[in-house]
Amino acid sequence: MNRHPWVTGWAALILLAAVVVLGRDRLHFDLRLFRSQLALVDWRLILLAITCVYASILVRSLRWIWLLRHRGKIPLVPLLSAQMIGFAAVALLGRAADLTRPYLIARKTGLPAGFQFAVYFIERLFDAAILAFLFGGALLFSGSEFGFLRKAALAALIGAVVGTMFLVVLRVAGNTMTTHIVRILMPLSNKFALAAGHKLHTFQAGLDALRSVSDVLIATLLSAGLWGLIAAAYLVTTRAFVADPRLVTLSFAECVPLLALSSGASFFQLPILGWFSQIGLVAAGMSAIYRVPAEVSTAWSAALLLVTFLSPLPVGLLWAQVQGVNLRKVTTEASTQARTSA
Repeated sequence: MNRHPWVTGWAALILLAAVVVLGRDRLHFDLRLFRSQLALVDWRLILLAITCVYASILVRSLRWIWLLRHRGKIPLVPLLSAQMIGFAAVALLGRAADLTRPYLIARKTGLPAGFQFAVYFIERLFDAAILAFLFGGALLFSGSEFGFLRKAALAALIGAVVGTMFLVVLRVAGNTMTTHIVRILMPLSNKFALAAGHKLHTFQAGLDALRSVSDVLIATLLSAGLWGLIAAAYLVTTRAFVADPRLVTLSFAECVPLLALSSGASFFQLPILGWFSQIGLVAAGMSAIYRVPAEVSTAWSAALLLVTFLSPLPVGLLWAQVQGVNLRKVTTEASTQARTSA
């Protein structure tokens, strides 16, 4: 890993500290309330939420096996270990380490790394589409009082539909589509046009995993199950805060915007320091949307980070230790391999 993410993280932390110092007279954060919220958490529900997260990683592994099924039979355990090690790397080294998952899967399966990166991109597109449909559907049919959330939900649904149509066209007539796009972009920039064409060919390689309607349907169902488990983890974590009447009665539909917010915040996750920025951003969103006190929303956001982001860390580190995987080294190798494949 280069030093740039750490420089950015320290700059963000210094900026946050400066804001706190300059606005300390206006900030009213009751540490006793914060501690009491954590002390009264129902940890049985937190464990249940962590179980949902682990189950979602298992379903994610099964989806990857399904996407690889035309390339051969892939054992579950090696692929599951690659997923766990990859999520541990992300927790410690930031979002840039997410490429360790397809890289390790390529090493364990013997399949080309370029194809695994293509499958990774398709996986992320499935995730984005399901999350958009989940967010849009929950908000549009929940009668939310926040107009801006309903507009965002509608935009998410439109984006998901347009993205799905784009993938269908790319799958059916990818070569023709790529040729036309490169031809249109060529007058603007030869380098950009060729890069765009190569990216589209990469997507096509990933879409080769979806050769029939049943392939798409089962991958979609697995994706829906995966995100259903993650959403359940959010809901159970929220219900674990039994001391706050607002959180303990929050509905599933009301948890979905928080899921979308947290997913967006984690997309730019920085190494370790990003944990605190993510807690602050998600807590601010909770307070703004549902008018929850800052102390309560911060305690909830910290617990959510533990459940969804940090809970795979111990198992992932243990698996990496057993298999002799150096997280920093494999992250650097994955980034280099991804640039070479691109």
